[in-house]
Amino acid sequence: MSQTPPIDLNKTLGAVYIGNIAAASLFGLTSLQAFIFFSGNTRDRRPFKRLIAFLWFLDLLHIVLMSHGVYSYLIIDFSNYAALERPVWSLLVQVITTCFSDLIVRGIFARRIWVLSGHNNRLLFAITLGSIFVCAMGLMFAIRGFIDGSFARIVLESWILYTALGSSVVVDGIVTVSLCVLLVGVRTGFKSTDSLVNTLMLYSINTGLITSLCATACFVTFAIWPHQFVFIGFYFVLSKLHVNSLLAVLNTRETLRRRNAGMTSIPQSPSSIEPLTMNFLVSSNAGHSEPESPSVAKPQPSKHPWQSRC
Repeated sequence: MSQTPPIDLNKTLGAVYIGNIAAASLFGLTSLQAFIFFSGNTRDRRPFKRLIAFLWFLDLLHIVLMSHGVYSYLIIDFSNYAALERPVWSLLVQVITTCFSDLIVRGIFARRIWVLSGHNNRLLFAITLGSIFVCAMGLMFAIRGFIDGSFARIVLESWILYTALGSSVVVDGIVTVSLCVLLVGVRTGFKSTDSLVNTLMLYSINTGLITSLCATACFVTFAIWPHQFVFIGFYFVLSKLHVNSLLAVLNTRETLRRRNAGMTSIPQSPSSIEPLTMNFLVSSNAGHSEPESPSVAKPQPSKHPWQSRC
């Protein structure tokens, strides 16, 4: 009678347990940022607010599904090592929620890039197509998990996960580079205005860098330990990073507006950064208007792409 091979609990149950704790902590941060976003927010349109609320709901569903999966392994199937060979249904469903959540976040950034680039349809098509491809590969991975019913069989089709994670890194890189290149073109040479542009570039780089590093870590750990759960721990955190990055950008708008309020506009130059801050980050209420300060010169009409309204 053959003996069951030893299982490294640190790289199986330990990995999913730590990943669940990290994801739960990030969900707390997501909830706080969502509360800040909705508190006194009168600028954003109602459909956009509903979209952000739906993202928060997906994030909540994601943490519930993860916790159920971890509970199943640690409590329901306690000391049942054979159970570690089968993916719990809730872990496969959380992959589906991650796919749709990431697709929405990338779609929001794609829309902002499209506006900032002066309606560059080719760039929009590339980012949209890449985002849909990442989502499709993730859904395929989840479906194969339901069909195969074991991690050993899933490993035999590892190209699906490699393709999904690799394309995710590429798409996030395209989004980050596009934002930085477009924001560089916004610079005017005035220190106060360029300071805001540099701030936006920093947020853009952090957004793409953090998510790309997490996806790369998931990719590498799956390649090194395909029969362990280390990659699952990183995957738990991935969607949380996407949502938190988006909310962090949205919640910095008021700070940028206050900084912008103290600027002196220079005629015949793209000195009014307010349209960039508003339109790049989120759809603003077209009917909302603010009184002009008499000490600030009225900017000249401009047809720059970042000033277009949604």
